[in-house]
Amino acid sequence: RRRSKRPATSSAAPVCSGEIATSVNINVAQGKSRLLDLPQLKLPAPAWLRSVGDPDIVQLEPLTSATPRNMFFAFGKKVGSTNLMFQNKEGRCAMVEISVGVDTAAVQNSLLELMPEAKNIKVSAAADSLVLSGTVADATAVDRILSIANAFVRKNAGIAGGAGAPQE
Repeated sequence: RRRSKRPATSSAAPVCSGEIATSVNINVAQGKSRLLDLPQLKLPAPAWLRSVGDPDIVQLEPLTSATPRNMFFAFGKKVGSTNLMFQNKEGRCAMVEISVGVDTAAVQNSLLELMPEAKNIKVSAAADSLVLSGTVADATAVDRILSIANAFVRKNAGIAGGAGAPQE
């Protein structure tokens, strides 16, 4: 008995022509948006968004479009990482890796506003945690900085390091 081949449906994975373009890494702060300019990222454009790996992590606008586009907006919904696939009208595909992290700029600004004497503290993100580095005058300042930073993460274990001895 022979089985007939069914035509691909719209929910089928896109058929990419040629090699998939080198992926680009993008960082977006949770709760913030970022413009994805495909030509600026050196990706095939204009293009359609073909897939979002995990829509709980990032939201793309527009999600669907009748015509291919050069620009999309990415909104960081949840800390994590996922990927996006774009495809231009020639069938070339490109992957974009997106990491959504804690908004380190907001933490840095709060520290500068609430503790101007702690201007040497640097804030960075590692997955769903904040990493604080620098020197402060005493353990009281360390505790205060950790309290401010903890306000930006969901769990107290999210801060790398801890209230150790002050560094000189």
